[in-house]
Amino acid sequence: MESATTNPVKIRYNSFNLENTTFKTNLADVFDLRMDQYLNEYNLFIAHFNRIPNFIHEKNINCKKANQWFLNYYNAEIKDCYYDKIYFNQNKKAELNDIFYFLFEDLMVYFDTVSSRVRFLFRITEESKVNLIISEIKKFRIKKSRQKPEISLLILTQIGIAAKSLNVTKPKLNIEDNYNDDFKAVHKTILKRLSQKNDKGLV
Repeated sequence: MESATTNPVKIRYNSFNLENTTFKTNLADVFDLRMDQYLNEYNLFIAHFNRIPNFIHEKNINCKKANQWFLNYYNAEIKDCYYDKIYFNQNKKAELNDIFYFLFEDLMVYFDTVSSRVRFLFRITEESKVNLIISEIKKFRIKKSRQKPEISLLILTQIGIAAKSLNVTKPKLNIEDNYNDDFKAVHKTILKRLSQKNDKGLV
């Protein structure tokens, strides 16, 4: 059973009074339509506070782990929350995808799981408070291994085009198995030329 610290559904919200802030904004504008309807973070911020926000983006974040940390440390500060769930990789259970938290004076923290991004929107909230959260969120940055070769595929997601990395197994090549016996000497010549500094590498 999920605890209240990891499930935003069970958070007690102190919702903002949107009647006081949306007199210039149509609430229907908080939704955008690409492949499907989804909440737009900028429109949502304006609907809440009727202000154009400052914003900071953090990329390559493991949003699932970062969200669990965020709820553990800032659960008492959260005033409101919106979220959606989707079925990742044809799983039988829907998981949290986009999560929008409101805290402090006007800080919105948006976890974008599909894009592995966390966005911070604010106007009045002191930036020092925001930077404190960001410094911890950065600890959940996804580390890519440079030793393993990989290729990236362009895929169509709910929010547009994204790149998905796939590991490539480097094959073991044997010169003798793939070429005639007399090629081994040529192979050594090619390696020698390629290893020479400022050489054109033409054989």
